[in-house]
Amino acid sequence: MKTLSMRTRAAAETNKRRGWTLFELLIVVSIILLLAGLLLPAVQTTRERARRMACANNLLQIGMALNNYHDAHRTFPPGYVSAVGPAGEDLGPGWGWGAMLLPHLENSHLSNSIVYEQEIDAPVNTTAAGRPLDVFICPSGRGSASYAASFGRGDLFQTVDRGDGVFFRNSRARLKDIEDGPMTMLAGESVSAHWSGVSALPPDPKRIALALTFVNRSRVLAHTGPIAAGQPVHMPNDRAGCGADFSSMHPGGAQFLLVDGSVRFLSQQMDSGVYSALATRAGGEVVSTTQY
Repeated sequence: MKTLSMRTRAAAETNKRRGWTLFELLIVVSIILLLAGLLLPAVQTTRERARRMACANNLLQIGMALNNYHDAHRTFPPGYVSAVGPAGEDLGPGWGWGAMLLPHLENSHLSNSIVYEQEIDAPVNTTAAGRPLDVFICPSGRGSASYAASFGRGDLFQTVDRGDGVFFRNSRARLKDIEDGPMTMLAGESVSAHWSGVSALPPDPKRIALALTFVNRSRVLAHTGPIAAGQPVHMPNDRAGCGADFSSMHPGGAQFLLVDGSVRFLSQQMDSGVYSALATRAGGEVVSTTQY
């Protein structure tokens, strides 16, 4: 009996030692929170790196589609297609450069469903116009598209027919017109973009108002600035910028497709003059790859 009692007391003491005190529990929780705080930024950085790689791959596919379009038509697609009213307003139909690329992005069936002569918001076109495509969406982005074609430096409101970049209203730029060489921008990220079939024309009966068309041109086109002499250049993600500027959900800058088919991440801290010069097709600027 004495031996059994001693064993019972020993077992009780062992069970006591196996329990957690409040102090020990707090220490363990603190260590777990500390480790989580150290690991979370690394996980987020890894995820962002993966999203940037996927975004770059989208732009590479768009670049190949633009090259194939040029081979087939001897010109790049227009920034967007529209009849022009007496005051310079967009009259439609408004289909953008991305819609023209559909056959070269393995989406011929979607292209064949579009009646390009009719408005984007016509009943026959509403399904195609509202359908998002993965190739146009950055994984870090939001909305139905993430990329806009390069209009150049000018004002989308005042000079939409005279962009000094590769794409503008009813443009037909050719490779031989790009005198500034292979480092010229073709497209870049824009948080204002919509699926590239939808361009300057919103489904609104007041669409011919210039104020409305300007806002919606930024669905498919973006510029670097300056829009006029003495005006600032808005770098990517500039909080002082407008909806027609290039921008992204990536921290520190945005990704751009260049004429040579490469994709470059341009920092918002780079020289503004170099950034602006990269958008022109024949500005005569000399830009070295070491400058960005």
